[in-house]
Amino acid sequence: RRNGIMKKAKEISVLCDAQVSLVIFSSLGKMFEYCSPSTT
Repeated sequence: RRNGIMKKAKEISVLCDAQVSLVIFSSLGKMFEYCSPSTT
């Protein structure tokens, strides 16, 4: 599930030319994050 959400965030950042940040906490309290690369 986490990988699917991160994949969608990457797709949105590419398709919409947007900067996306995503923070996910698992049920065990582990943190995962994604930040789209800067397009400067």
